[in-house]
Amino acid sequence: MQALQSTKRLTLAAALVHRQMARALDDVAEMLIRRVQRMHAKAKEALQRYQAEDAHNTDALIALLRETVLAYQGEGSREERMTAVEALLSPNADEIRARCEAHAALAGNNYFPFLLRFYQNQRAIVMSFLERIPRVSTSQDRTVERAIAFLIAQKGSRSPTLAIVQSVQRPDGLWCQQPLVDLSFVSDKWWPLVTGRTVRSSPPPHVDRRYFEVCLISHVTQELKSGDLYIPGSVTFNDYRTEFVSWDTYHREIATYGEQAGIPIEPAPVIAQLRTQLETAARQADAGLPTNTHLRLEHDRPVLKRLQARPQGENVRRFTRLLKERMLSVGILEALVDTEHWLNWTQHFGPLLGHQAKLDNPRERYLATAFCSGCNLGTTQTARSIRGLDRRQLAFVNQRHVTEEQLDEAIVTVINAYARCGLQKLWGLGSSASADGTQWEIYPRNLRAEYHIRDGG
Repeated sequence: MQALQSTKRLTLAAALVHRQMARALDDVAEMLIRRVQRMHAKAKEALQRYQAEDAHNTDALIALLRETVLAYQGEGSREERMTAVEALLSPNADEIRARCEAHAALAGNNYFPFLLRFYQNQRAIVMSFLERIPRVSTSQDRTVERAIAFLIAQKGSRSPTLAIVQSVQRPDGLWCQQPLVDLSFVSDKWWPLVTGRTVRSSPPPHVDRRYFEVCLISHVTQELKSGDLYIPGSVTFNDYRTEFVSWDTYHREIATYGEQAGIPIEPAPVIAQLRTQLETAARQADAGLPTNTHLRLEHDRPVLKRLQARPQGENVRRFTRLLKERMLSVGILEALVDTEHWLNWTQHFGPLLGHQAKLDNPRERYLATAFCSGCNLGTTQTARSIRGLDRRQLAFVNQRHVTEEQLDEAIVTVINAYARCGLQKLWGLGSSASADGTQWEIYPRNLRAEYHIRDGG
């Protein structure tokens, strides 16, 4: 930093601060999501424990229901049967109703009632996140944003319920109820807990404060993960729409793209082409179903059988044995040196800044760095394996002379040479050739993904 000019130094410092702020926002959002997920996991475990411990109560309710039905279907007049039913229910009617309501609240493995016990310790962190970290919707629906603003305004309330409607006088002098928050984001499982109602006929006047908070923060984490909410200045949780091309670029290049891809660019022809392709594929599938040994129908649903490997013949085993006997073993470094000698793929690497000093033996240093990163050995282990090489030299090359874009260019150089030599046809690999007969898209993407997996990226 000190060797740079003041303008470049300040620019790098500002970029570093901006990057660290974005990383801090990502870390805070990730921490909140993990805390909420942990709350839900603990609530699910609590539900399972409750169901295991409360099995005898459920059995008792079923036995009571059976006795009640038998009493109702018993002999005698209607008054006598009602008297028998009353004798079963009247002594503990309130207790029986409470047990039934507790069981109904957890029906369908609904673990939401158990979330409150795990939310209390997290409330301060959750409210601090909602109050300090900005969140913006990626759609025109601002329901969640208004609900968050309403909750922040009521954060100091300790009342068990929150009023979500207010009386407003209309211009004609009459008073009407105006909702303060839209509850359309509340799911069906949350609705009885949040509102205390079982049907969604009309907006309720009050909501349960604690359940409303837990429901809202759970929904916020889901929308952050799905991209429906984004955090300005973040990286992981930023607005995904910024990665789209602009409308000017779209209108300027859509005709060329459609011509190169061989697809129409108008809505009606695109729909017609897709419908034709779907109908053709459906007819082919229907025609081949009677002779398809891998597909069967079970209860009107298609089921694919596991694909069985073909047995290897004697010639294949003999060829494999002879190939192993006669093929010379080639080390990774030797392969890197040979491909570099043929293709000169290290030409894509170089100093990131113009004023940096060049390397004395650039090709050797680049090969050693590629070996270090590609095999995921690390600089220390690689320096121990190669004489005359220091780990700081490898780290210097990796940080100052190699970027991801340069790696992509080197990989494309190797893959294009492989596609032109035709080895994939000799080995029987499937191909999807472009106009010039080479796999310009399929192979680079596959091998680039394989490289980054090895590289730990």
